[in-house]
Amino acid sequence: MTTPATTPATAAPERIAIITGDRVCIGCGFNLHGQHVVRESHYNMLMVRCPECGQVASLHEYPVLGPWAKRLGFVLAAFWLLVMLAAVGATTGALMGGTFLSSEAMLSGVTREISAAHARHADERLKEVDAEIARLQADQDGSVQALSRKGTAPEQDQLSYAQQSAKLATLSTQRQTWQWMSQQGSMPNSWVDEEWWKTSPGKAELVGGLWRSIDWRTSFWTLLGAGLMPLVAGVFWAITSPRWRGRGLLLAWVVLALFGAGGLVVANAMRLSVSQMQMWAGIQMAQASGLARELTGQTPTIMTFAAMSLLLLVAMRFGRAWARLAVRALLTPRMRASFAYLWVCDGKEMPRTRTAPGKPV
Repeated sequence: MTTPATTPATAAPERIAIITGDRVCIGCGFNLHGQHVVRESHYNMLMVRCPECGQVASLHEYPVLGPWAKRLGFVLAAFWLLVMLAAVGATTGALMGGTFLSSEAMLSGVTREISAAHARHADERLKEVDAEIARLQADQDGSVQALSRKGTAPEQDQLSYAQQSAKLATLSTQRQTWQWMSQQGSMPNSWVDEEWWKTSPGKAELVGGLWRSIDWRTSFWTLLGAGLMPLVAGVFWAITSPRWRGRGLLLAWVVLALFGAGGLVVANAMRLSVSQMQMWAGIQMAQASGLARELTGQTPTIMTFAAMSLLLLVAMRFGRAWARLAVRALLTPRMRASFAYLWVCDGKEMPRTRTAPGKPV
């Protein structure tokens, strides 16, 4: 009785490298990122086998690019650095924009009260200016009639007539200003006569306490809209910076928040100078929203900035998980393979497109 010859054991293929980029299997669409590249023993070719369907994907060996590889890498690195710097600026702008919109919404009730009170003052001043214009026009008409009876115009009369004409022109300009300010009474944020505000006795009644002065309903809806800006910025950082974890994530968040706080301080100083301007005919103006901030202090700004910063931190922490949910909900299984990075960077397995060979359905 003869013993059958045993089949010689085949040597395990030599592992050359690991696929670090995105490469989609032509059979099932699975992303081959992280799979081992081996050298096939028969033809001595590089290949990788799909763990989902077993399809073999052949690879090619290319010659070295020479010095242009380093040059191209330098250009790409410089471009990526510019993108990151722009992202820091965009994150700072998102924190500042969300804070400004939310804080002004919180004080919208006080701003409307100031605008309405100043509109009543502007109506009174408009009546006074109209009466003064009517008086000057009557005096000027009388002077013209007197000069016409004399038949001559002495130098003193001419000087008096020119002075009345200049004062009448100034009053006409003031009338336009007061009429414009009177029409702003229905606006949520208007320009206010700063001299009237300094002498106004009812400032404290406009606030009535910080918490009672806040327009909570408007603040809530504005916060929902303005909060999208730091959320989008946080998701961007979560996707582009997967190594930020634990203390590193907190440190990065603190740095971004400090940039936002610094920009907020500078912007507040600039807005304080811009919120006051010299209007026509020497009337000093101030914006109602700036006056509302003077009454309430910086507490609303600090509260809204803290809320925006917290939203940024939450998005930086859970941004990749939200992105994975969006990819699974919006893309087909074959198209998801291009976003395998979202799973690989967190050590998770890609959602399977089909059952792997030998595994139960």
